[in-house]
This record gives sequence, C-alpha cells and structure tokens, in this order.
Amino acid sequence: MAAVHDISGFQIFSDSEIGHAHIFAHRMLDLGRPERGHELLSKWLRGRTGGGSEWVHIQWHMLVFELAIGRWQGAYDRFVEQVLPAARTSDVAVTDAPSGLWRLALAAPGPVALPWEHLAARARARLRAGCEPYAALHDLLALAGARDVRSIMGWLRERRTDCTDDQIVFGFARSCLALSQGDLLRAASDLEPVLPALPSLGGSRAQNELFHDIYRFACESGSRARVA
Repeated sequence: MAAVHDISGFQIFSDSEIGHAHIFAHRMLDLGRPERGHELLSKWLRGRTGGGSEWVHIQWHMLVFELAIGRWQGAYDRFVEQVLPAARTSDVAVTDAPSGLWRLALAAPGPVALPWEHLAARARARLRAGCEPYAALHDLLALAGARDVRSIMGWLRERRTDCTDDQIVFGFARSCLALSQGDLLRAASDLEPVLPALPSLGGSRAQNELFHDIYRFACESGSRARVA
C-alpha cells in the first residue's frame, strides 16, 4: 500500500484494518468533522479489543473526538481503560498518554484529579536513559502535569544542546518547568519561540495541535490570573 499522509504531510500508519481506521480518523480531524469521526470510529471499535501502540493510538483518536463533541467523562473513562494501563507497564503510549491527559486537563469542566504520577514515573526513567526528541517532549509534558519541578530542573541542568533538535527540546522544557511551577505567562513566553519548530521533531497535525492548545491556555489563564 502506498504511504498515506495527513494534511501536514506527516506519514501515518495505514496498513491493515486498524490502519484503515486510522486513515479516516485523521481525515475527519483534518477536515474539522469530529462528530462524523466519532460516529465512524465508534462503529469500527464496537465489539473489538486490542493492544499495542496502534491500538492505544486509535483509542487516543477516539478520545480526541469525544472531547471535541463535549463528552469529557467518556474520554476520561477511555483513557483510564485503554491508555493508562499501557502507559503504566510499557512504552507503547509514550506520546498518546501525556497528550491524552493534557487534553483531558484542558477540557475538564472543573477541578479534577488526574493520574499524572503514573505517567511521570516512566517519563523520568526514559529521560534519564535518553530518548528521541519527540518522545522527550511528551515525557516533559508528563512531568509538568505531575508538577515535578525537581525532575525538570535536574534534566535542564544536565541537558546538552549540541544540535537544533536539542535546542528545541530545551526551550520546550523551560516552558514545562514554568507550567509545573504554575507560572503560566512565563510558560507561554518560553513556549512561543519554539512552537513553530516543534513539528520538525515529529508527529501529525492532530498530535501537534496540543502544543498550540497549551500555549493558548497558558496565555489566557495567565492573563486572567494577573488581572485577578
């Protein structure tokens, strides 16, 4: 089968039956049709079970559709049942787990306790061992969600910035440090310069949209806090 790309040009997995479901999930997100995406993917998932990175990722897509149509509780239940177990015991949800939990946090109808520490434990280990830049972005997001200031500061002290990718991740980590400290305006200020470069590290348009969502949240919430 010929390679399939999303609207940004990122190649998405498309082989096998789950790959076909992945294609139409991206198509609906790229077209801004979450209701239709939710309808189609609900039908495809009905009665199916699975595991592994592709299964977790298709569940991530369904979570995104659910949040887009206002079904926060359904998205949270899906995360706990389909994404969190994989994130706690393996590395197949390195990007999908922090991304999904941040999306849940941003869309939450009110104060809510989220299982950040389950993600942060493995994120710390991966960052110590060294990982690909795009995975590092998400591990840092996990630490920011867990408010793990100490781990992010330690990583920043030890991180080398020998190449452009390292410099992008370093700038992103500074923003995550500010998020973990609750300094939202500084988080936005540190994120803004690296925001355009983040897609160069990987990910589809649908995945990288989260970084813009976090930037908008930091700007808006930080401004409201300053006025208050």
